[in-house]
Amino acid sequence: MSFPLLTKLRNLDSAKATDVTKDAILESIQNEISRLFETRSSKRIQYEEKVNILDYGVIDNIFEQFTDELETVRAESYIRRLVEHFEPRASNVNVNLMNRNVEAVALSIEFEFEFDNKIEEVSFKMDARKLN
Repeated sequence: MSFPLLTKLRNLDSAKATDVTKDAILESIQNEISRLFETRSSKRIQYEEKVNILDYGVIDNIFEQFTDELETVRAESYIRRLVEHFEPRASNVNVNLMNRNVEAVALSIEFEFEFDNKIEEVSFKMDARKLN
């Protein structure tokens, strides 16, 4: 189930609608994050730059560009900033690139979201090879 933008904005503070379940909100958040990764952007935002709508998407070959720990940290920070900006229902986002060789990269995204005035913690993994 996916929610239109206005519904997301209306329910941003908390999801109290009677027909909205915790699982439906989680599925919607995960779908939006997946869409973000399936969309390509032409440039990587720099650390001090503000994110804007033109930055929607992930740069091509991001998972092939890290050659050392510094590049890995930069990629994780870049992905975290995009998720935080384009999925406002997710807070305290943490991103980890695992299995740091190009052939077997996995991406772990952890975040919190509010449901029924409670904070729910979530973690899910994505196979980065399928994202390029």
